[in-house]
Amino acid sequence: MSLEYFVLAFEVLSGFICLIIVTTICFAKITLRDHVYKLAGLVSANAFIQFFDAMSLWFREDVSYRGYLAVLISNFLVFLFSLAIAVLGTILVNSIIKERVGSLNSFIVSYELIAAILAMVILGFTKFQKIISFQNQRNIFYRTDYFWIQEYLSIAFSILMFVVLIIYYEYFIPFERFVIVFCSSFMLFSAILQIFVDGDTLTNIATTLYVLFIVIIYQTNSAKILYIREKQLNEEKIILFNRQIHPHFIFNSILVIEELCHDNREAVETIRHFAGFLRKTVESMNESDCISIKEELELVDNYLYLEKKRFGDTIKVSKNILDMDFKVPSFSIQVFVENAIQHGIRAKYPPKGNVTINIYKGDKEHIIEVKDDGIGFDPYILSSDKEVHTGIENVERRLKLMCNGSLEVESAISKGTRITVKIPITP
Repeated sequence: MSLEYFVLAFEVLSGFICLIIVTTICFAKITLRDHVYKLAGLVSANAFIQFFDAMSLWFREDVSYRGYLAVLISNFLVFLFSLAIAVLGTILVNSIIKERVGSLNSFIVSYELIAAILAMVILGFTKFQKIISFQNQRNIFYRTDYFWIQEYLSIAFSILMFVVLIIYYEYFIPFERFVIVFCSSFMLFSAILQIFVDGDTLTNIATTLYVLFIVIIYQTNSAKILYIREKQLNEEKIILFNRQIHPHFIFNSILVIEELCHDNREAVETIRHFAGFLRKTVESMNESDCISIKEELELVDNYLYLEKKRFGDTIKVSKNILDMDFKVPSFSIQVFVENAIQHGIRAKYPPKGNVTINIYKGDKEHIIEVKDDGIGFDPYILSSDKEVHTGIENVERRLKLMCNGSLEVESAISKGTRITVKIPITP
């Protein structure tokens, strides 16, 4: 009886520790946003396993209808959440491999699919047909000769991790290799021991250790990815800063202001727009988050004011803004407006044309379109203008890293260019 109480206390404590870890995962900046729910789900599933197994122990030998039902349901949910752990754990391991390698071995994918199907078959038949165990009149579960089937999940998952380690050995650091070998061996040993020793409790301990180590590995991997992303964003900011503070643009703007000095009011207005553009460019160097679409459009307006003062009525701009409730990386619209004018419209003869900015909300995305009727280009052939493509690639990388956005470029020679930015709608 003392051993049962010890096991019950351990499982309840493990469950609460897992819930604390779930809270930490959800609020920690180190966790990648794309996988927060998967990682939290994995740890939550283990917490529920501990709680429901403890409930089964608590109501054991309670011969009332309530006790019988509690034991029956809790044992079923333990197996169900074990399946959830296997699925979520596999998904997270796959995510780590994809981020490091880029693709998954077809054998592993097939193995996972077959293992999942077999697990569902086991869940559907064995638990309700009394094939692996049954409750007697004293409300105690007794094992049958086929009890070993219940340990299928632990054995299958352990083998999967050994296969993953063998195939992708070079992509894991020594600590991760040790964790995989230790946890897989412990889980395999506890599953085999459970088959031959009735009442063994090592399986839940092994599962808890495995979940915790997966969290450690995944969070370590997340930290590395976030560090790389932060480094890339800082490099992109430097490139963006050098591109926007272009000596020719500054020189031309000053010449325009000089020409306007005979009209003090117009000169003051032009200086105000020029200062606004420079201020936002400098501020972008210190920003690590996206800015509101309103701020980005103010930057575009400052830029267009200066260019229209320079080129007059040869540049016509129309805007159709139907969605303002989202954020974008700084300069993610201005760069394309500048490209449309400098490398599209001003590159054709006569150097005049139209730029259209459309912003609206789709079913699943915020959509930004920048169109021009300039000279256009063949998007399948690299342009000799390195500056244009550097700017496009810069924005594309920042969209992906900062808001999981995407970029589409459509262009045809002598017909113009359309840039489409799509940013997922967040709840």
